[in-house]
Amino acid sequence: MDAIFSQMMMQDSETKAMMMEMLMTNPGMENDMINDLLDAKRRALAQRKLGPAPIPRSLRSMLIVEMGRQRKEEEISLKKKKPGEAYLRTTFVGDHKTYSNKHIADLKRVEYCDMKVRHTHSGQYFLCRVVSPAHKKIAILMAVASPAGDTIQLALYNYPLVPICLSPPTLKDIDAIFHEGVILAIKEPFVKMALAGDSVLLRVDSPTDVIIVLPGDPRLPGVSWRGVDGGSLSIPLVSLK
Repeated sequence: MDAIFSQMMMQDSETKAMMMEMLMTNPGMENDMINDLLDAKRRALAQRKLGPAPIPRSLRSMLIVEMGRQRKEEEISLKKKKPGEAYLRTTFVGDHKTYSNKHIADLKRVEYCDMKVRHTHSGQYFLCRVVSPAHKKIAILMAVASPAGDTIQLALYNYPLVPICLSPPTLKDIDAIFHEGVILAIKEPFVKMALAGDSVLLRVDSPTDVIIVLPGDPRLPGVSWRGVDGGSLSIPLVSLK
């Protein structure tokens, strides 16, 4: 414990407060959680120094399999959870939260290959469709693919799935909105490297930055989607409202 407090005194005020909160709420787990926090901080500071860079490509099949595995783990965890039982989950932000205050009609579409990691794409939106089962830890997580077939993990925070007075959302509530095949437009997307690993992800902190795209509106030209097997799925017209 003395070593932990020595580490704490060496940090800035914000990190000190986070470390103290973790110590008070998680007795007996001090060393692992504090070390995780400090490691995430080091990763975040290192990422900030690097600046924007071309976005790496994810292997589509591997990402979809990984999202399916995480979904299965969540299903098992929820089945084991007892009524009234609480559990703690943590997330590392690392970057300043961003949100868009622009209407989708004022933004231009950006292709996956033109995006950059560690960068907010101002004045642009990213069109994608869900290609894996979704699940919720702290964020709602899913794999999404661009019309060209490039795939990336989407981490959607603060999305209101059910009215606040009702019970916590279930996987069925998530599936009702973010089922496979649903098309999304992400306003002024922010792409980052995950602090818990080396994967790239699309982080969205404001639910108003996610637009569910409806087929059938004649205001936009047609979009052709490359399938998992290399084929294409043609969606004649999409609407961004």
